[in-house]
Amino acid sequence: MNRESLLAKIPNNPELDQLEPSYFLLKYIAKLLHNLMLFVEPDVSIGKITSSSSFTGSQNFMQKIIGIPSAYTAVNGDREVLIQFAEKYSHMGITDYNDLMRDVIVDFLNLHNGLFVVDLSKEDSIELSLEPPTQEISPSDKRLKSLAQIPVTFSFGELVFSLVELD
Repeated sequence: MNRESLLAKIPNNPELDQLEPSYFLLKYIAKLLHNLMLFVEPDVSIGKITSSSSFTGSQNFMQKIIGIPSAYTAVNGDREVLIQFAEKYSHMGITDYNDLMRDVIVDFLNLHNGLFVVDLSKEDSIELSLEPPTQEISPSDKRLKSLAQIPVTFSFGELVFSLVELD
Protein backbone atom coordinates (compact mmCIF):
# COMPACT_ATOMS: atom_id res chain seq x y z
CA MET A 1 0.00 0.00 0.00
CA ASN A 2 1.46 3.37 -0.94
CA ARG A 3 1.40 6.70 0.89
CA GLU A 4 -1.45 8.20 -1.19
CA SER A 5 -3.77 5.23 -0.64
CA LEU A 6 -3.06 5.36 3.12
CA LEU A 7 -3.80 9.11 3.24
CA ALA A 8 -7.08 8.45 1.41
CA LYS A 9 -8.12 6.01 4.18
CA ILE A 10 -7.86 8.74 6.84
CA PRO A 11 -10.90 11.03 6.49
CA ASN A 12 -11.28 14.64 7.63
CA ASN A 13 -7.56 15.40 7.77
CA PRO A 14 -6.65 17.54 4.78
CA GLU A 15 -3.64 18.98 6.64
CA LEU A 16 -2.25 15.57 7.60
CA ASP A 17 0.17 15.51 4.70
CA GLN A 18 1.62 18.85 5.90
CA LEU A 19 2.69 17.09 9.12
CA GLU A 20 4.86 14.88 6.90
CA PRO A 21 3.64 11.68 8.55
CA SER A 22 5.81 8.61 8.27
CA TYR A 23 4.57 5.54 6.44
CA PHE A 24 4.56 3.81 9.85
CA LEU A 25 2.20 6.47 11.26
CA LEU A 26 -0.14 6.32 8.27
CA LYS A 27 -0.34 2.53 8.53
CA TYR A 28 -0.96 2.82 12.27
CA ILE A 29 -3.84 5.30 11.85
CA ALA A 30 -5.49 3.31 9.05
CA LYS A 31 -5.33 0.10 11.12
CA LEU A 32 -6.54 1.89 14.25
CA LEU A 33 -9.63 3.21 12.49
CA HIS A 34 -10.34 -0.22 11.03
CA ASN A 35 -10.02 -1.93 14.43
CA LEU A 36 -12.09 0.68 16.27
CA MET A 37 -14.91 0.32 13.74
CA LEU A 38 -14.68 -3.48 13.85
CA PHE A 39 -14.34 -4.07 17.60
CA VAL A 40 -15.85 -1.02 19.34
CA GLU A 41 -18.29 1.05 17.29
CA PRO A 42 -18.88 1.27 13.53
CA ASP A 43 -19.53 5.03 13.45
CA VAL A 44 -16.36 6.63 14.77
CA SER A 45 -14.98 9.88 13.47
CA ILE A 46 -11.43 11.06 13.54
CA GLY A 47 -10.53 14.60 14.55
CA LYS A 48 -7.61 16.70 13.43
CA ILE A 49 -4.39 14.75 13.88
CA THR A 50 -1.70 16.86 15.48
CA SER A 51 1.99 16.58 16.17
CA SER A 52 3.62 17.42 19.47
CA SER A 53 7.07 17.45 21.02
CA SER A 54 6.07 16.01 24.39
CA PHE A 55 3.70 13.39 25.69
CA THR A 56 1.29 14.06 28.53
CA GLY A 57 -1.91 12.45 29.65
CA SER A 58 -3.91 11.85 32.79
CA GLN A 59 -5.16 8.31 32.14
CA ASN A 60 -2.39 6.64 30.19
CA PHE A 61 -2.45 3.12 28.87
CA MET A 62 0.68 2.46 26.82
CA GLN A 63 2.47 -0.31 24.97
CA LYS A 64 5.90 -0.33 23.36
CA ILE A 65 6.50 -1.66 19.86
CA ILE A 66 10.06 -2.98 19.64
CA GLY A 67 12.10 -3.08 16.45
CA ILE A 68 12.95 -0.68 13.69
CA PRO A 69 11.05 1.54 14.02
CA SER A 70 10.37 1.48 17.77
CA ALA A 71 7.40 3.33 19.19
CA TYR A 72 4.94 3.63 22.02
CA THR A 73 1.22 3.59 21.47
CA ALA A 74 -1.14 5.08 24.02
CA VAL A 75 -4.75 5.90 24.68
CA ASN A 76 -5.87 8.67 26.98
CA GLY A 77 -9.16 10.29 27.83
CA ASP A 78 -11.74 11.18 30.41
CA ARG A 79 -12.43 8.42 32.92
CA GLU A 80 -16.11 8.15 31.95
CA VAL A 81 -15.28 7.83 28.26
CA LEU A 82 -12.69 5.14 29.04
CA ILE A 83 -15.33 3.23 31.03
CA GLN A 84 -17.78 3.43 28.10
CA PHE A 85 -15.05 2.39 25.65
CA ALA A 86 -14.19 -0.64 27.80
CA GLU A 87 -17.85 -1.64 27.98
CA LYS A 88 -18.44 -1.23 24.23
CA TYR A 89 -15.35 -3.29 23.45
CA SER A 90 -15.87 -6.04 26.04
CA HIS A 91 -19.67 -6.23 26.58
CA MET A 92 -18.91 -7.22 30.19
CA GLY A 93 -21.16 -4.76 32.06
CA ILE A 94 -18.31 -2.42 32.99
CA THR A 95 -19.61 0.63 34.85
CA ASP A 96 -16.67 1.66 37.05
CA TYR A 97 -13.10 2.81 36.63
CA ASN A 98 -11.48 -0.25 38.16
CA ASP A 99 -8.95 -3.02 37.47
CA LEU A 100 -11.29 -4.84 35.07
CA MET A 101 -11.85 -1.65 33.06
CA ARG A 102 -8.08 -1.02 32.91
CA ASP A 103 -7.47 -4.63 31.83
CA VAL A 104 -10.01 -4.28 29.02
CA ILE A 105 -8.43 -1.04 27.75
CA VAL A 106 -5.02 -2.72 27.78
CA ASP A 107 -6.51 -5.75 26.02
CA PHE A 108 -7.79 -3.55 23.18
CA LEU A 109 -4.42 -1.81 22.87
CA ASN A 110 -2.64 -5.18 22.80
CA LEU A 111 -5.10 -6.58 20.22
CA HIS A 112 -4.79 -3.54 17.97
CA ASN A 113 -1.00 -3.39 18.21
CA GLY A 114 -0.74 -7.12 17.60
CA LEU A 115 -2.83 -6.88 14.43
CA PHE A 116 -0.83 -3.81 13.37
CA VAL A 117 2.57 -5.52 13.70
CA VAL A 118 1.27 -8.64 11.94
CA ASP A 119 0.14 -6.47 9.01
CA LEU A 120 3.54 -4.77 8.86
CA SER A 121 5.23 -8.15 8.83
CA LYS A 122 2.94 -9.61 6.17
CA GLU A 123 2.66 -6.59 3.86
CA ASP A 124 5.97 -4.79 4.39
CA SER A 125 8.40 -7.40 5.77
CA ILE A 126 8.93 -5.29 8.90
CA GLU A 127 9.45 -7.52 11.94
CA LEU A 128 8.35 -5.96 15.23
CA SER A 129 7.36 -7.28 18.64
CA LEU A 130 5.41 -5.93 21.60
CA GLU A 131 6.30 -5.39 25.24
CA PRO A 132 3.66 -5.83 27.91
CA PRO A 133 1.51 -2.72 28.38
CA THR A 134 2.73 -0.07 30.81
CA GLN A 135 1.61 3.25 32.26
CA GLU A 136 4.60 5.36 31.26
CA ILE A 137 7.42 5.72 28.79
CA SER A 138 10.63 4.14 30.04
CA PRO A 139 13.28 6.70 31.13
CA SER A 140 15.65 5.19 28.54
CA ASP A 141 13.11 5.90 25.78
CA LYS A 142 12.92 9.69 26.01
CA ARG A 143 14.30 10.15 22.47
CA LEU A 144 11.13 11.18 20.65
CA LYS A 145 11.36 11.28 16.89
CA SER A 146 7.72 12.30 16.52
CA LEU A 147 4.48 12.23 18.43
CA ALA A 148 1.12 12.09 16.70
CA GLN A 149 -2.09 12.62 18.64
CA ILE A 150 -5.14 11.07 17.01
CA PRO A 151 -8.48 12.18 18.49
CA VAL A 152 -11.31 9.73 17.87
CA THR A 153 -14.93 10.57 18.62
CA PHE A 154 -17.39 7.84 19.55
CA SER A 155 -21.09 8.17 20.37
CA PHE A 156 -20.09 8.32 24.05
CA GLY A 157 -17.20 10.83 23.85
CA GLU A 158 -13.64 11.32 22.63
CA LEU A 159 -10.40 9.45 23.29
CA VAL A 160 -6.95 10.43 22.07
CA PHE A 161 -4.74 7.71 20.67
CA SER A 162 -1.06 8.51 20.35
CA LEU A 163 1.84 7.09 18.44
CA VAL A 164 5.21 8.10 19.87
CA GLU A 165 7.94 7.19 17.39
CA LEU A 166 11.41 6.83 18.90
CA ASP A 167 14.80 7.61 17.38
